[in-house]
Amino acid sequence: MKLWDMFEKKKKKSEETAELVEQDRSYSEEEFLKNLAEFEKAYLATVIMAGAIAAAGIAVAVLIKVSFGLMLAIAAVLFYIGTVTNILHSKLGLAYTTLSGALYVTEYYGKGKEEAWIPRRIMWIDVRSVEDEAFDHESCREIRVVHLPKTINHIGKNIFLGCENISRICFEGSPEEWDAIEKETDLDGIEIEFFSVVAYPEKKNKKDKKEKKEKKSKKDKKAQENK
Repeated sequence: MKLWDMFEKKKKKSEETAELVEQDRSYSEEEFLKNLAEFEKAYLATVIMAGAIAAAGIAVAVLIKVSFGLMLAIAAVLFYIGTVTNILHSKLGLAYTTLSGALYVTEYYGKGKEEAWIPRRIMWIDVRSVEDEAFDHESCREIRVVHLPKTINHIGKNIFLGCENISRICFEGSPEEWDAIEKETDLDGIEIEFFSVVAYPEKKNKKDKKEKKEKKSKKDKKAQENK
């Protein structure tokens, strides 16, 4: 009886371990959006800090010495680049370049997970392309599913070079939108799944705020008339 209990206990422990490993490898939409929000918060803090250093540099240049002010300005730029690169890597697991008001994902480092997420936008700029050999990293070997946003219009060459187990692309759009993307990678053998739009936080702009204000004004006016 004791032997059977020991066997059952060992079996249960193995199942719990397997479940924890599976959970560790998964990368849900909720976790992705949480990381994106944390990145944006850290990015804004970095911009404010870099701006403060640059402002101090201008003050020093005007009041004390130009060379000292220049050094502070350079320090602000280096601080900004280094910090943004670091939080991009740690929170989203990627690197990008900016060109003509669009983002181009140049590298995806992954997190040792089975799923990868390319965001629709980073801050206020849309992601338009996943560049050549973007997933060519050791940490991408376990990736089975890649989520791509509907904003992209280009997929570079050999982007899944490091993904030995890639089997599915989840595209946040319609088949027509997928067909319109310029693809330089052979995607034969990879299942394409079309899914509903990711629940990104809404982008607020001046036009939206104005319309909201006008609606509120009309509503208040109508309430006054009814009285």
